[in-house]
Order: sequence, then structure tokens, then C-alpha cells
Amino acid sequence: LLPIEPGQRVLVVGAHATVVETVSVLGADAISLLAARSAADAVDLGHVVHADGATIPLPDATVDHVVAARVSPAQRILLRGDVARILRPGGTAVIGVQSRRRSVRRLLAPSHFEDQRMYGVHPDLDTPQHVVPLDAAERLGWYVRSAYVPRTRFEVLALSVLPASVVRPSLLFSARAVTAKRRLGSAA
Repeated sequence: LLPIEPGQRVLVVGAHATVVETVSVLGADAISLLAARSAADAVDLGHVVHADGATIPLPDATVDHVVAARVSPAQRILLRGDVARILRPGGTAVIGVQSRRRSVRRLLAPSHFEDQRMYGVHPDLDTPQHVVPLDAAERLGWYVRSAYVPRTRFEVLALSVLPASVVRPSLLFSARAVTAKRRLGSAA
């Protein structure tokens, strides 16, 4: 979902050692953002910064990508106000929410971001097996017909009665992710 290149700076929100390791293997500089000083600092998270207030303690336009794999309610407030400020123009944000009801699109203000794409993640953000673009009806239809395994009797019934084109993504995915590019020339 991210076009990470060697030498870029990637902010990883939360203690996600696997994401930090992946970013490092790709040759980029990983910066982990943690809410407060904790035992998580002992984990190999690359360069660590702490956000104890309402802003991310990084200068403007200094990060190429932001990865927030699982956004908590406290992080939502922080991200809503500061992702556009710290991202370089053209940089990409990936934000995930483990919820059927919460919208992640509104975390990235349209005035600062473009090319937003929504994905359904199954079974969850920690162990994604399928990441399906929700903005492409034909791919969602293929997923419903070919790869999705219903978890409840209700889902079996709903999927047997409804055509794939009208199945709501909230029925299929308990987690969602959105990607968006920081607009060129927009002030945060």
C-alpha cells in the first residue's frame, strides 16, 4: 500500500515492531511515535519520539509516509490535526481502524489529501490475510464470490440471498484502512 523507497522517513504510530522491521528492511528510516514513555521503548522500534500532548513532536514536512496500523481514540485526535503538517507534499498516509462502524476517511481532511482509497482488511489489522479495495466494485464482488468465508449463519444467509454488488463492506470486514496522498502545494 506504500511506495517506500530507501532513504525515506516513515512515521509508525504505536509500538509495531513488525512494521518498523519491514520499513527498515526496505532501507527507510523508521520513526516510532508512542503516546508516553513506557516499557515499549525497550522493544526494537527504531528512532522513538513521544507525543504527550496534542501535536506530533516533529518539524513540518519532514516525513515521507505515515503508517498508523491500529488507531486508538486518543491517536485519532492527534492524527486528525497533525498528519498533514508533518507529511511532505506527495507523501502517503495509511491509517487503519479495527471497527465496522468508524470511518477513517474523515481523519484525513480532503483539503490536505487527495487520491483517498479505502480498503477492507480481513480478519484484522494485526494479521491481515486479505486487503481488498472497497472503491472497486468488481474486486469486492470477486472477493465475496471467491475468497470470503462467512463467520456466522446470518452472513451465510445474507450472502446467499444478496448479489455481491449490494453487500455492505461492514458485513465483510471488521477492520478498514485508508490511504491518501498529501496534496502538493497545500499548507497544513
